[in-house]
Amino acid sequence: MKRPIIIAARGAFERASLRAILNDLEPGTPLKECRDADETRDALARLGQGFAVIEETLVEDSEPALRDWVQRLGSRCIILERGPAGTGTPIGRWARLLPDWLATAKTAFCPPTRDMRIAPADLSCEERTQPAMSSRNPACVLVASSTGGPSALASLLTTLPGGDLPWVVAQHMPEHGTGAFAQHLRDTTGRAVSEAAAGRTVQPGEILILAGGQDFGLARRDDGSLMLRHVRSVESPFHPNADCLLQSVAALNLPCIVLVLSGMGSDGALGAARLATAGNPVFVQDPMSCVVPGMPQAAMELVPDAVTFDPARPPAALINLVAARQ
Repeated sequence: MKRPIIIAARGAFERASLRAILNDLEPGTPLKECRDADETRDALARLGQGFAVIEETLVEDSEPALRDWVQRLGSRCIILERGPAGTGTPIGRWARLLPDWLATAKTAFCPPTRDMRIAPADLSCEERTQPAMSSRNPACVLVASSTGGPSALASLLTTLPGGDLPWVVAQHMPEHGTGAFAQHLRDTTGRAVSEAAAGRTVQPGEILILAGGQDFGLARRDDGSLMLRHVRSVESPFHPNADCLLQSVAALNLPCIVLVLSGMGSDGALGAARLATAGNPVFVQDPMSCVVPGMPQAAMELVPDAVTFDPARPPAALINLVAARQ
């Protein structure tokens, strides 16, 4: 018998479209529609061994009881981002991405072990014993972000003071989404935010949103400046891939700050662990403040000393690090 799937969205058009998409993907699967947070909470409580496909805004505006169930079910809840305001209906994007998202949710039905996580490389014995770099000033802020991450990132950029450190953000998004996302952050935070692709030089104080649907790393130019380089995409449904970015920085022996924000799956955990072994500070969004806590929880498993934080109230350690003059 096929496991049931809950469809939770406020709009009748969205619910009908999701039903049609899932009927094509999973013929014969029992589907239950929910129109509001209360219906969704009750349905999740009775879900059993099934899955849920939930519109992001429904979770963000809900009471703690629904958030608790979403966190409890973890990867079995697929949270659908609507995207920045003004980008139109998200149904087309959901239709393109739901096959991968649903496959990932089924694969990750059990909590992932380290051997199950997808990453370009693992931690070597040499990396585990690499001398700490904590006494060196960080050269950049690296962000791993997925579902629920955009609002957390906007809160951070609004709350944290500006400084000389550049930010490089691996936000899981398709190719057509990151330009609008960068514009949205620029308008709402007043910070120098822009979409960036291969060949872009990393300048002090700017926030770079990696172009969607592809993977990047950092490299050094002959003059010592940092630039983005395109890397071969890993076998993962999540792009830009945060582990690719973080592990490229580890290979450069470059001091940095790592932030792991809300998201489904475990992307960023191995890269954060590799950088943490070299003495770089790792900050992980508190799972209780996440729309989907999978990425922060995976990072916390591999980096037990990571500092957890609420994006609306960042800790003094993070404030001091990002505000430092370079």
